[in-house]
Amino acid sequence: MADAPLVISLLALVVAGASALYTRRQSAAQARATIIEDDRRHDELTPVFEATAHGTGSGHLCLLDRKHLVEDVIYATTAAAST
Repeated sequence: MADAPLVISLLALVVAGASALYTRRQSAAQARATIIEDDRRHDELTPVFEATAHGTGSGHLCLLDRKHLVEDVIYATTAAAST
């Protein structure tokens, strides 16, 4: 009968140790899941830019050339309308 409190105390100690180990494993797993989710969210929120090179061939018109072409058409239309 005197051994019963000792056995119950040892059993409670084993259960407490197992509970602490389980809690630590759960915490580590949650930390890994949080890191994975943070990385995924960062990848989803990172803007994606596309770099384009400005061509220089003879068939290529740069933006300034296109602006001048548009202006020429506008002024030609305006001049034709006023005469």
